[in-house]
Amino acid sequence: MMFIICFYSFIILLFTIGLIRLPKTKIDKTLDQQKFSIVIPFRNEENSLNTLLISIKNLTYNSENFEVLLIDDESTDNSVNTIKKWQDELTNIQILKNQRVSNSPKKDAIQVGIKSAKFDFIITTDADCELPKNWLQAYNTIIQKKQSLFVAGPIVLRSQKSFVEQYQKYDSLSLIGITMGSFGLHYPIMCNAANMGFDKKAYLQIQFQHNNIASGDDIFTLENFVKTFPKKVHYLNSVEAIVSTKAESNWKNVIQQRIRWAAKSTHYKNLFTKLVGFIVLITQLAIVLGCFLNLTLTFYIWFIKISIDFIIILMTSKKLSQKISFVQYLFMAILYPFLNTYIGIKALFGGYTWKERNFKR
Repeated sequence: MMFIICFYSFIILLFTIGLIRLPKTKIDKTLDQQKFSIVIPFRNEENSLNTLLISIKNLTYNSENFEVLLIDDESTDNSVNTIKKWQDELTNIQILKNQRVSNSPKKDAIQVGIKSAKFDFIITTDADCELPKNWLQAYNTIIQKKQSLFVAGPIVLRSQKSFVEQYQKYDSLSLIGITMGSFGLHYPIMCNAANMGFDKKAYLQIQFQHNNIASGDDIFTLENFVKTFPKKVHYLNSVEAIVSTKAESNWKNVIQQRIRWAAKSTHYKNLFTKLVGFIVLITQLAIVLGCFLNLTLTFYIWFIKISIDFIIILMTSKKLSQKISFVQYLFMAILYPFLNTYIGIKALFGGYTWKERNFKR
């Protein structure tokens, strides 16, 4: 057990160093505006779309220099009508119908958007997100100054009041910290399609299919860009580029979401990504089993893990201007090994439900 926690601590400290080294992105509004196609799949998001569309309206970017492609993935609520009400005011938004060709409806929707996009650089986000006003200015800056072909950006959760939402907040901060740290080490292993952009021609050149997997196209895309254009992959490290998204409101959805994320991990090509995931799972499992085998040793190992995790969470929260509490974090940290062990095992052997659809592993 001591070897496992030492290896785990080494990896987290490595990501912490990367987080420190990650350069900031200073927005330059004097640059000529590049044109963007924003691709947003949606399914039954009538309660979120107004927030998204208001934030699109407030973007400080010439509306002639970007288009918004909203792809309807068989919504059964009032989502489409909600968008239509905005089309007179936002003349650069379009509604497209998803075309199912695989086991992954969201990927199919993204492909519809990419194929329909008229501009050379694609940015993806989700229908339950809220975009910062200088979002496109930030992308424009990093693309022009670094000739980026792939850009990942930060995500924070909007709702953070209930215990289940607080859990997601700290879990999200740890994942974002590792993401940013990996980019700072020039060895990116994670990103999130809710804030991600890429060159369309380069994407079509290197695209690989994972049609049997219903999640994870963002990370597969990242892996392909890292492999083909390693010096053209960058992170948008700016508080003005933070996209906010809703937290899940109940534990059932949280667990299903995490199982969906974990289920894709065995399909990653990057060995370092697989190693990190394996060490994290083994560490959680060791703590859970240790509670029944050697409680004293487990307590010390748990203390080390809680401390090392809090360092990267604290640093990430400062970079993203998020307030955290050590007392709140402590409660989440106690729950974390048990919940994540369950999710990891469930992802290996079972399916999950998402957006009222059932998926097999």
